[in-house]
Amino acid sequence: PKFKCVEIAKNVRFVHRHNDMTPTFVLHAYIKGGVSFENELNNGIYNLISKNMTYGHSKAKYDELKQYLETHAAYLNGFSGKNAYGLTLHGLSKDFTDLSSHFMQTLKKPSFPAQYFKLEKELLNRSHHLQKEDPIKHCCKHFTKQIFNNHPYAMNLIGTEKSLPKLSRKLMVETHQKMIDSSELVI
Repeated sequence: PKFKCVEIAKNVRFVHRHNDMTPTFVLHAYIKGGVSFENELNNGIYNLISKNMTYGHSKAKYDELKQYLETHAAYLNGFSGKNAYGLTLHGLSKDFTDLSSHFMQTLKKPSFPAQYFKLEKELLNRSHHLQKEDPIKHCCKHFTKQIFNNHPYAMNLIGTEKSLPKLSRKLMVETHQKMIDSSELVI
């Protein structure tokens, strides 16, 4: 399949591949970040950003955005990993213009509402509890620690019980804005 790579702004590249088979599109935005950019104090911050960035943006509150996405059969979700974090949007090609506008607003100016930040932190606390009870998670954690030792890859993507309480909404907003302003972005 043919694809194009175009630099649309400084540090912003757009990679495009057309698919004639379906009248849909997928947008992915990858920003440098993730666990490799964390330390023991801020471990889990990129996961929190990815979980909170789709709760509305500067031009649409969460309920409005959610309703719009549902009525247009679209899916918007954040993600984070070891070296990057970002945003994914799936939608119908006929709605590309309006949906891509919401995508860019969500990416560049997420509202990060305090109520959802608190909820996501609570859900992560529950996840830590579940990880303690899961023998497979114990094995994976031990294995990862053995392989990566002091490298950031040895850290938990969702943070730890020690780091999570230290992660504030302010830190989340500042971290995301810093990465949007200074990091390379691939769409």
